[in-house]
Amino acid sequence: MKVFITGDSHLGCLHKQHKAMKRARWESGDTGIPDIKITMEPMGPGGRLADAFFVDRGNYAEIVEPLYLKHMTRLPPAKGKYDWIGLSSLLNAARVWRPNWSDFRPWHMSSETGAAISDSVLRQIIKDDSGQLLRFVDVIRRTTPVFVIEPPWPFRDQRAVKQNGGAKIMHVHRLYRDYVMKELQDRNVPVVEIDRNWVDADGYTDPKFQRDPVHGNAMFARAMMERVEAFLAAQAADTAKRSVAGQT
Repeated sequence: MKVFITGDSHLGCLHKQHKAMKRARWESGDTGIPDIKITMEPMGPGGRLADAFFVDRGNYAEIVEPLYLKHMTRLPPAKGKYDWIGLSSLLNAARVWRPNWSDFRPWHMSSETGAAISDSVLRQIIKDDSGQLLRFVDVIRRTTPVFVIEPPWPFRDQRAVKQNGGAKIMHVHRLYRDYVMKELQDRNVPVVEIDRNWVDADGYTDPKFQRDPVHGNAMFARAMMERVEAFLAAQAADTAKRSVAGQT
């Protein structure tokens, strides 16, 4: 099984830890997961992923955003055929909750300052933000199965959390996640989710997984890559089982 994984800046820690895990296995003589080869290449920071960063070319997406053209020109890649493509960018809600929310509030939070925004309006904002990435998925999955890797949930000490208020941030985060998860479910696109034990009762990621105010650290990346590998191993086993069944 050949797997290509790309995505936004949250891919960075995954990519680094993936290389470290491969190196450690090689040094110990561990061959890793049999018959699964993972290639990881970054796309770039997630700030422009809500814009028209690609053109639909039928059986592939042509990258046209200069920020991402530094790293790749199309997906699936022109060279090599992959059994799965993984994306780490679909569940990053920061483009919606990171800006200044001081003039606005979710409608039900009467104790917060700012003009009230209904959940229907907020869902439309979320739909607009995630639309390009979901269309990106739709193009890729015409030729190659797609799975999504979840990034860390918000960190309590992020500047936007302190500036906007944790209740606002977590409400937006949950609405965004629920919407995108439903869209992916409708497309039969699996998600490698974080472990719910990694977040506290309010939904903030445990600080032990924090590298900086936004990204996960090596501990988070290793734990997530172990979950990715378990997912891929299950897919390989299922493919092998169906292949044997088809021969009998």
